[in-house]
Amino acid sequence: MVDADGRFLGILDADSDPEAATAAEAVPESDRERFAVAAATPLEDLLPSEALRRLGALVVVDEGRRLVGVVTVEQVHRALAAAAPGR
Repeated sequence: MVDADGRFLGILDADSDPEAATAAEAVPESDRERFAVAAATPLEDLLPSEALRRLGALVVVDEGRRLVGVVTVEQVHRALAAAAPGR
């Protein structure tokens, strides 16, 4: 979920009705950091992310916490493999 300014609020439970969802139903603020990563975060820093491994993706936010994209575990692995020496 994002607010009217595009700031990341959280992730809704898959069973939630997106039409009736409210910010209160999103992941609690204390858990948001587990599911979001700053756009400037180096790929290598994503490897130890338990949330990335468990969920398969993280939301990418800018410095104003506005949603700018999603990064998947597959994308991280492909990008790191392409950047590896000898490739």
